[in-house]
Amino acid sequence: MSETHGYDVGSSPVLNKTGAPVDEQTLRRYKCVFCGLLLREACQMACGDRTCRVCLPQELFQCPVCQEKIDPTKPQQFFPDKSCQNDMKTFQVKCGCGWQGPLLDWEAHQQTCPANDLPESATLQVAEVRKMRSEVTELKKMVVTTKSKVESLTTQVQEVKELVQGAQFGGGGGGGGGAVGAEATPTTKRLSDKYTQLNDIVSQLVADVEQHKGTITQMTSAVDKLNQSIPRYDSILEELNLKIEIMEVKSTTGVYIWKVNELQRRYQDARIGKTVSLYSPPFYTTIHGYRLCLRCYLYGDGQGKGTHISLFVVLMRGEYDDLLAWPFSHRVSLSLINQDHPLSPEKAITHKFVPNSDSSSFQKPKDTFNIASGFPEFAPLNIISNPSFVKNDTIYFRVKLDSPDSPTGPDTVMV
Repeated sequence: MSETHGYDVGSSPVLNKTGAPVDEQTLRRYKCVFCGLLLREACQMACGDRTCRVCLPQELFQCPVCQEKIDPTKPQQFFPDKSCQNDMKTFQVKCGCGWQGPLLDWEAHQQTCPANDLPESATLQVAEVRKMRSEVTELKKMVVTTKSKVESLTTQVQEVKELVQGAQFGGGGGGGGGAVGAEATPTTKRLSDKYTQLNDIVSQLVADVEQHKGTITQMTSAVDKLNQSIPRYDSILEELNLKIEIMEVKSTTGVYIWKVNELQRRYQDARIGKTVSLYSPPFYTTIHGYRLCLRCYLYGDGQGKGTHISLFVVLMRGEYDDLLAWPFSHRVSLSLINQDHPLSPEKAITHKFVPNSDSSSFQKPKDTFNIASGFPEFAPLNIISNPSFVKNDTIYFRVKLDSPDSPTGPDTVMV
C-alpha cells in the first residue's frame, strides 16, 4: 500500500489502550491537516498543527488550518512529534472482519482481510476513493506552496513598482523630483521590464491557484460521494461475518439466549445506518426440527424506528424442512433479560405471539431467510441506558419456542 499519506482506516472504530472507542473530537487531534487521515510519522509545525511526515511540503507554504507561513527547510519550523507518535502506538483498530490489532499493523492486516472478498465493484470504489484522496492531498500541498510563492512575488512586484515610480519621478534626488513625462532611462526601462515580467508570473500563479482550488472542490466532492459508499460495504462485510456465525453455531433445545456485546458501538452503527440490524446464531426447535434466528434493530425498524428496539424471529431454510409440517405454528416468546433478576421471567421484558398461518413468513423457506416477523416496538430505546438490563456493555435476548398445542396466555398476539 502506498505510503504517500496517513493511515486510512475507513469507518473502522479506533480504540485507546483501555479498549474504549476514541471519540471523533479526540481523533481529530491525530489527523493530518493535509490528507485528513490518521497521522503517519506525526510532525508538529511551528504553528502547533500536525501533519504526516510524508505529507509535509518541501518548500515554503501556509498551514491550511491557521494560514501561518511554514518553511520546512528550517528545522525550528517543524519537528517529529514524539508524544503524538507514542499515543498512536497505543491505538487499536477493530476491523469489520473481527480482527483487532495495533494501528501500525492495520495495513499489513488489509493484505489478508476478508474485505478483499467483497464484490469487485466495492473493491474498485474503495481503491478509487483512496486514489482520489491522495490526489487531493497533493493538490492541497501545491496550493499552499503556490500561495506562498504568490505572496512573495507580490511583495517583489510592489518593491519593483516603487523603484520604477521613484526612478521616473526622480525619487531619491535632492530637490523635488523630475518631470512626469521625462524620457525613460535604461535603468527605469529595465525596472519596468522586470515589473512587467514579475506581474505576469504572479498573474499566472494566481490563475493556477484558482484552477487548483476548483479541481480540489470537484475532487473533494467526488471523494465525499464515494466515501458514502464505504460504510455500506463495511455493513455488507459485517453482515457476511454474522451469517458465517449463523452457519457455524447450532442450538437444538427450542430455547436460545442471544448475547449481544459491544452494545454502544452497535447501537451507534445502527443509528447512523452503518449496520442497521443484527442476526443471532441459529436455533432449532428439536435436533431435526425447524431452523430459526433472531433479527434485532437496535435503533428500531418500521413504526419503532428511532423510539424502540425492534426484535423479530426469522425462519431459515433447514436441513430437514421436507420432513416438517408447514406452515410453522410454534408459539414464540421473546424476552429481554433483566440482569439484576436473570432467573425471574416476570422481571424481563417479554412479548409473545402465535404465527399467522397465512403469512409468508411462516411458510416453508425457499431462500436462506424468510421475511422477519415480530415486534417493531419491542422495548423503548432508553432501555439501552438501564443498568438492570445492560451490564458490561452487553444485553441478552431469550427466545422460547413452544409446541402448537401449548396454552396461549392473554398477552399473546398473532403476527
